[in-house]
Amino acid sequence: MVDEPPMVDSPRRRRRGARGGKKRHKARCAPEIRNDDNEDLCLRIQMEGMESAVGILRVACESLDRLTWKTTLAAIVLAAKKMPVDDRETAQGVDCLLGHLAPNLSKIRDYRTCWQLCWALGKFITIGEHAAPTLIHMCGAQTACWIPLEFTTQMLTNTLWALGRLASDETRRKLYKEEFDQVPRFAVMLVMECTKQVTSLSSQCLSNSLWAVARLHLRCGAAQLFLDAAVEDMCSGRDLCVFTPQALANILWALAELGTSGIFPNQKSRSGDVAVTPERVCAVFARASQERLAEFHPMEIAMLANAMVKLLGQGQSQDASISDCNDLFLAKLAKEAQRRLPDFSAQGVSNIAWALAKRGLLYQRKRCAAAMSFVEAAAQQAFGDLRGFTPQAVANLMWAVVRLRPAPPIVKQFAALVCRDATERISEFRWRDLSGVASALAYGHVRTREGELFAHDLVASATDQCGQLPTQVMLNIALSALRLHVDPVGVTRLVDKIAVHVQVRPLNRADLRQWTEIHKLAAMLT
Repeated sequence: MVDEPPMVDSPRRRRRGARGGKKRHKARCAPEIRNDDNEDLCLRIQMEGMESAVGILRVACESLDRLTWKTTLAAIVLAAKKMPVDDRETAQGVDCLLGHLAPNLSKIRDYRTCWQLCWALGKFITIGEHAAPTLIHMCGAQTACWIPLEFTTQMLTNTLWALGRLASDETRRKLYKEEFDQVPRFAVMLVMECTKQVTSLSSQCLSNSLWAVARLHLRCGAAQLFLDAAVEDMCSGRDLCVFTPQALANILWALAELGTSGIFPNQKSRSGDVAVTPERVCAVFARASQERLAEFHPMEIAMLANAMVKLLGQGQSQDASISDCNDLFLAKLAKEAQRRLPDFSAQGVSNIAWALAKRGLLYQRKRCAAAMSFVEAAAQQAFGDLRGFTPQAVANLMWAVVRLRPAPPIVKQFAALVCRDATERISEFRWRDLSGVASALAYGHVRTREGELFAHDLVASATDQCGQLPTQVMLNIALSALRLHVDPVGVTRLVDKIAVHVQVRPLNRADLRQWTEIHKLAAMLT
């Protein structure tokens, strides 16, 4: 038997005692249980034990004409809870419920309901016609009556996560140009509140919020302040060893994405101890991850490698010991990736290979052995299923393989295979990927019969479509063909075509340097 809580003396109770005792109240009747269709549907959705989002959405859509807006909302949220992330097929069924909810959007104003619906839409990442208007309304409603104290840290970061999944869609942005301004405006308010509570954010909340800031392309003072506070907290006050592998990978990815856009923590640490640099941030994450790499999903390992190398490329190393720490971590990562190579996707394999090559770890040094071994194993595995690689993955892996020094026999064999594959499915390759393969051949001085045929066809196609090519692509193709000494007549025609187009196109410093070299090499052909 549970003890009742003690009675609390109060002014009201004392006044009642002064009047001579407890006031008698008329017995209250139990509320009548309504048994209409709508209440029955609520019970069916919530109580019948449906385990799938599909079942919940089916029942709701079949009874659409009998649903109130509150029940419709409950069905959407409940289905989202049951649905695995990124189940696009199930997500299609939610649009009819959003359409039914649309006339009553003005009634949805309280922060908890808006938060739940926003989170549900983020889970569904629905692409139907009613998703964007619903999202815009919720952001506008919360911006107009913003009361930050009502939001818990989980609400703040879950809402940001949902906005990141929904609002990064370019199609929605173009369709609702002016109205979509509500979304980043609301996101900035959430970010400002996250900055105030950064030390209270859990690892998952911190991961979700940084990921969302990167996905939303927030490039403002609020984003900079949040990034400064978050990185300072992680580098000096947090134990990153308790972060999940997914959180570590997502945070590092977000930092790399923001860094490429010019948003990176201020160099000076607020605590005044040690300056926050890309090298130091990467070292902190390396120490937190190196003994747990076996726990990371293959996709998370690829994200770590790719993001770390992108970050390391955004600053100059000022401490050799920290630089060595990061390189040793990448070597351990390569060893773990090779151990589980069959588990990786083609894109993951090529991303890791690209990262190791970009960091300069494919030269014959003791600490580079693991990186070189991984790239050789990746090329060997690709022999059996190169068609399973996307054109971008093929170009990235090729870019890495030709940087192996000294070049093992597999370099020439793999280059021949790639050129044959690119020639056979040239219509699937983007110009950027084709120029990447050509540049890799030229960099590695790889001469094969397949490479010559590929370069010949590429030069001919580029000459015909020169006016439609990006400047960097046409310059890369011409320079690669000249270095490979392929088809002098065809290359001369391409250079003449480029000369016409560069007169009306702005060239940056790198373009001018390439164009000057092309001129010199082309002059030697005559």
